[in-house]
Amino acid sequence: MHRLCIVCWVLGHHKIQGNVLADQLAASAHENTADTSIPIPVLDLKPFLKRKPRDYWQSSWERHTQNKLNVIKPHRQQISLHPSMFIGREPLLKYES
Repeated sequence: MHRLCIVCWVLGHHKIQGNVLADQLAASAHENTADTSIPIPVLDLKPFLKRKPRDYWQSSWERHTQNKLNVIKPHRQQISLHPSMFIGREPLLKYES
């Protein structure tokens, strides 16, 4: 079974009104060195800052494949801990007293 495939060049912007002006404006914007940075509110960074350690932890987990737990659970589960547990204010051993 033979199939024929024809490849041809299509001029995507040929004879489209305003294309030359759009190309000129794009080139001038590329050459513009004005500062276009926009301040980002801290709350907008919070999801990124929370995700970054989890991504690092997952990639570290994926690199260590020579343990039995990794074979059983190839993806670590997100651990949800109350913030007070991190600073030692939660009575975790309350049942012992």
